[in-house]
Amino acid sequence: MQDSRWDLSPDVRTVLIGKSRYFAENNPFVGKILDVIDSYVNGANGLSVVPSNGKDRVDSIASRCWNEWKDDCDFLGRHKFSFLTSLILRLMLVDGECFIVLRECPGQKVQHKIHVLETHRCVSPSGLNNNIIDGIKYDAYGRPVSYYLKDGMDCVGGPKEFPAEDVIHCFIPTRPGQLRGIPYGTSALTTLQDFEMVEGAEVDALKDNARKIAIVETPEGEVSDDIIQEKLARGESIAMEGNNVLQHPLDEQSHRLLEDDYGGYVLFVKQGTKWNQNPAVRPSQTIQNFWEYEIEKICIAFNVSKILIFPQSLQGTTARADIAATEATFKMLFSALEDIVLKLYRFAISGYSSKFAASNDFLNAKVVPPKVLTADIARESSSTMAELSAGITTLQDVCGADGKDWREILRKRAETVAYWQSVCTEHNISDETMKRLVYNPVQNIPAPTGPTSAPEPTKPKK
Repeated sequence: MQDSRWDLSPDVRTVLIGKSRYFAENNPFVGKILDVIDSYVNGANGLSVVPSNGKDRVDSIASRCWNEWKDDCDFLGRHKFSFLTSLILRLMLVDGECFIVLRECPGQKVQHKIHVLETHRCVSPSGLNNNIIDGIKYDAYGRPVSYYLKDGMDCVGGPKEFPAEDVIHCFIPTRPGQLRGIPYGTSALTTLQDFEMVEGAEVDALKDNARKIAIVETPEGEVSDDIIQEKLARGESIAMEGNNVLQHPLDEQSHRLLEDDYGGYVLFVKQGTKWNQNPAVRPSQTIQNFWEYEIEKICIAFNVSKILIFPQSLQGTTARADIAATEATFKMLFSALEDIVLKLYRFAISGYSSKFAASNDFLNAKVVPPKVLTADIARESSSTMAELSAGITTLQDVCGADGKDWREILRKRAETVAYWQSVCTEHNISDETMKRLVYNPVQNIPAPTGPTSAPEPTKPKK
């Protein structure tokens, strides 16, 4: 037994990260799992950060500053904050970690910006130093002092040293004292390799069966094209080992015609040769069950329900329990991402300190999680409304899950009420009549009083 830093050497991490990146880019199951996690942890519109300093004026200023910062926070000038949080989460899942450098940009409208770097950018400088381990310098207690990062476009030259207070090391440790992160789905890497190998073998067998249209026994077996062309060019009879190929019931010319007509190829074997063709039904039910078992293992490694990857019926207690367990995993990942976002929020708002009074505490905020994963949307909606009516939750919690500002929602509702009242006054109708017109207009259409169709012509009397 030894500390995690000895188990997770740079070479071990390099192998794990290389495999994880390969499957994240080339395996559709892993890609779907990563997309599902991002949808329920980061949300479709990114995480909503709401200032919560207890003073409306301070919160209003902080909210305007935050909205301005998140649109121009990328040091490279490419992405908004909502996309960067999605990128950070993906790097934490695929690579196991990433590094965020906090940079000062004097003279620009947004002076505090962030620079996201991948794990391979953190490397130790040349030369031996006992205090530098895998690109990070530590004190005697194992606390980070500085990070050595390559921040140039092509990683040319040695790494630069950045103070620890200017770098956020984003990773989810699994052991105390762990210095670097590893891919979130490390336990699935071997399963993914096995699954890819078995699937490739089945695909090869299917292709082989699809290409073969006939197997013909001849005394000589298969005759190559080179032998036939060579003997025909010399004017000789086509023979091999003293036997004339053209005497076969199916000669070489007919062989080629069959291949042209049917699109496959004919295999010639020697008479008496035993040939076992691959079974026509591929893959078998046993192999399909094995594939499903391997896919379940992959989903388990990421703590994601298989139902979310292969949607089936969501009815039953088992499905609800499976969804609930996955929701707990999403909350855990959200907690890790929330801590990073709050650090970035404080760094961002500190660049606008001149807009706040010296006595104000303007760095407090709350990160609202995305919508809760549920197996019954109607039940969850009713529960949310009941909690809101009982005062257990607030508009901030409900609106923030959709990436909306609860203050803006109240303003829009107030505008709707004011306009509602002005229309009632203008047309001299009651509030109850307006409600019926808006919420149930079909029932308020007056019934027709006249005939609905043209009267039938009167028949002449006899």
